Amino acid sequence: MFHSKSVRLLSAMLALCVTTVLLAATNAYSQVTSVMTDSSTLAGIWKGWTLQVEPNKQYYSIINLVPGDVGTVVGTTVYPELECGGMLTLTNSDANALYLTEKLTYGWARCYNYGIITLTVQPSNTLSLNWHSLRVSTIATSTLELENNSENQIAVGFFGIWQGDRQQQTSAEGTLVLGKLSNVQLGISKGITSTIAGNIAYPSQNCGGDLILQGADESKLVYNETITYGACTDGGSITLQMNEDGTLTYEWKKETLLESGTLRRVSNLKSVFLPIISRN
Repeated sequence: MFHSKSVRLLSAMLALCVTTVLLAATNAYSQVTSVMTDSSTLAGIWKGWTLQVEPNKQYYSIINLVPGDVGTVVGTTVYPELECGGMLTLTNSDANALYLTEKLTYGWARCYNYGIITLTVQPSNTLSLNWHSLRVSTIATSTLELENNSENQIAVGFFGIWQGDRQQQTSAEGTLVLGKLSNVQLGISKGITSTIAGNIAYPSQNCGGDLILQGADESKLVYNETITYGACTDGGSITLQMNEDGTLTYEWKKETLLESGTLRRVSNLKSVFLPIISRN
């Protein structure tokens, strides 16, 4: 049997050990939390093949995530083979995932509307996508890879989802002729010169593609456009000018062709970064 003095000594030693373990765990948790809250975001363009069940099919998915808060639009979806796409609203997030709702902006007759999407961070620096709906039994899964890198030259004020009408202008015997209005939907994410730093969709024409950054300053962005699906004219140059009222002046050029319009932000830029941990 231990003497009372020995018992007290043993109790003190055990208490010290427990305290040390708890402090170590607390410090480790604090370090992890710091990494989570101070890390880079998931903003960027993510692409991958999607497998759908009921009905069974395979198609390509393009998701552009931009900064935003819960309850705001934080991204776009494009499904080239299905000729549809929409916008994503952030409903919740945790340490490993974003939870979003999808509302189609075009192609309603070809795709299911009001999907529920979960994007989960994977150790391989990819995102796993899970799509389902409360209206249909269809489910879909995908592994998405980041198209652009984590570096950035674009002013934060440009980040977001923008849409508006564009109008083509052509010259016939010295007379300016205005074409019909058509819709344009544009997502601007981070990027550096000569990399993909946004995507664009022309819903009424079922076409769109990538935007390759050519130049950037505080009030203007210049892109080369690469059409990746649909039959739109490829190889145009796009200039976006930030206006004092928060709109963007959109100008598209290729040789003698010219289009222009005004774009308005759909997303609500409340914060600079998405509330999500690092991809590392």
